[in-house]
Amino acid sequence: TFYLWSVDGQLIANPTEHDNDITSLNFSPDGKQLLSSSFDGSAKLWNLKGEETAHMMMVNDGEQLRNRRHNARFSPNSKYIFTQVSDTLKLWNNRGDKICDLEGKMKISSKDHFITLREDSVLLYDYQGNKKAFKERSDTWSFNFTPDKQKLLGVTGKLKVTLWNLEG
Repeated sequence: TFYLWSVDGQLIANPTEHDNDITSLNFSPDGKQLLSSSFDGSAKLWNLKGEETAHMMMVNDGEQLRNRRHNARFSPNSKYIFTQVSDTLKLWNNRGDKICDLEGKMKISSKDHFITLREDSVLLYDYQGNKKAFKERSDTWSFNFTPDKQKLLGVTGKLKVTLWNLEG
């Protein structure tokens, strides 16, 4: 259960649709929706009146997520949602339709691309789930897109800085 309050202290909504504890709750970057995830294995979209607008299953029906790392979050443009349970990453549109299953763990996203990490590689995708680039990596710690979103900067544990062109 969570509560949605106005800035003047008025209760707007108290949705109770999850069957277990809520583990994350995020506003969309455009401020029009809320995204919740729960130990019940679901992620749900809500409008700002507290009405459920979409339901996404992060795991098989009935499978609980206690003691498993998981989260749900929006893309920077609010059009897409990522759900992650352990090493299972899924991409959804903001209506709750699954686009695809992906490789790796979610790392960073821009309005046009996002990066996932596997143990041995860095993967660049577009929001249709198409793999755009693949780079082997060695202990890369941090990533960031350049301000023009055309390149990706990576820093390794050996303090080596690498600049990748996003076209591959």
